[in-house]
Amino acid sequence: MLQRIIYGALAIAAVVALVAGDAYLANTALEAQSLLARGSIIPVVCGLIAIVASIELSVFFRKGETKPYVLWAAISSMVIAVSPWLIGGGVLASVSIAELLTIALLGAALIGVLKRDLPHGLANVSATWLIIAYAGLLTSFLTSIRSTDSMLGETGAWTILLLVAVCKICDIGAYFSGTLFGRHKLIPQVSPGKSVEGLIGGVLASCLLSIVFHFLQSSATNEPATLAAGITAIYADLTLTQAIVLGILIAIVGQAGDLVESLFKRSANMKDSAHILPGFGGILDMVDSPLAVAPVVWFTLARLWGVL
Repeated sequence: MLQRIIYGALAIAAVVALVAGDAYLANTALEAQSLLARGSIIPVVCGLIAIVASIELSVFFRKGETKPYVLWAAISSMVIAVSPWLIGGGVLASVSIAELLTIALLGAALIGVLKRDLPHGLANVSATWLIIAYAGLLTSFLTSIRSTDSMLGETGAWTILLLVAVCKICDIGAYFSGTLFGRHKLIPQVSPGKSVEGLIGGVLASCLLSIVFHFLQSSATNEPATLAAGITAIYADLTLTQAIVLGILIAIVGQAGDLVESLFKRSANMKDSAHILPGFGGILDMVDSPLAVAPVVWFTLARLWGVL
C-alpha cells in the first residue's frame, strides 16, 4: 500500500509537470495558430502512449496463437494518435484522421497478404485492427481535445489535466468505498475486486471533483483565484448541472474502460499489462479509463454542448 501511494504521488507530480510544461510552451508560442499553441508535450506523450499501448496489447494476443503485426500497429497508432495536433497545426493539413485510419487498416490487411499469413491471417489482421483502433484512435481523442481551435494556448493543456483528474478520482473513490463498504460484486467474472458500492463511491467522487472545478471557475480578482479560474477555464462554459453530468459520465465510462481492459487481461491470463510502474502495472493499466473517456467527453463537449 505504501509503495502504491509513493509511486502514485510521483506519477501525479510527473503528469502535472508535463501539463504545466505544455501550457507554458503554448503560451510562449509566437503565433496563436501555430503548432506549438496547440500543444507540444501532451501530443508527444500521447504518441508515446499509443506506441507502448500497442506493444502491451500485442502481448495479450501473443499469449494465444494470434500474432498481430506489432511494428505496423505501433507506427500506425502513433501517427493516428498525434494526427489531430499535426492536422490542426497545418503539418498534415491535406489529410484527415479517417484517411489515415483507412490507410492503417488496409495496410495491415496487405501485410497479411504479403506474409502469406495462413491459416491465421484473419485473426492476425483483426488483432492488428483492434490494436490500431484502441491504442491509436482512442488516444487521438485526447489529442483532439488538446489541440482543437477553442483550446489554443494553456486552456487545452489544463483541460486535459482536469478530465484525467475527474476520471482518476473515480478509481480512488471506488477503491476506498469498495474496501470499506463493498458487499455486492459488480462483474466478478471480469474484475473480482470491483463492487457496486465501489462504483457508487467512484461516481460520487468524480461528481464532487467536477463540482469543485465548477466553483473554482470564478471571476475573483485575487491571484490564487485568478490562477484557479485559468486552470478551470473549460468549466466557464458549463452550467452546474452540466458539470455534474460530466462527472457522472466520466466516472461510468471510465469504469467501463477499466472493465474492458480487465477482460483483455483475463482472456490472456495476465494480472497486469506490464510492470512499468510498481504497484500499478503497465501503461494500459494506467490509461485504460482515460482512453475510454476521451471520445465520449469529446463528443459531449464538442457535439452536444458546443464548448469545444
